[in-house]
Amino acid sequence: MNFKELKIIINFLRKKIQCPNCANCYFEKDISVLNTTRNEGVIFMECSKCGGNILLSVGLDQKVKTKKIMMKNSDQLISSNDVLDMHNFLKSFNGDLEEYIIKKLS
Repeated sequence: MNFKELKIIINFLRKKIQCPNCANCYFEKDISVLNTTRNEGVIFMECSKCGGNILLSVGLDQKVKTKKIMMKNSDQLISSNDVLDMHNFLKSFNGDLEEYIIKKLS
């Protein structure tokens, strides 16, 4: 994703998502881009009011001429066990993560 696409996604998220704990709106300073590939990104949002946070996986649909933002499983909450499982996986992973994900999704 390029900077322009990330800016569009961040503005979209700010308009569409509120903190699940206190319903506060997110500000640009509350949003961090953790990782991106050509068509996907991982975004972390932390509420400035209550500290509640969300981890999102977002993607660009390249089949559509106007790039459409997709939020996969945005209604599912990520548990602390999910975070620990991912941490343990990444800690022992040795390889190309993007290639691994593409293989898993194929």
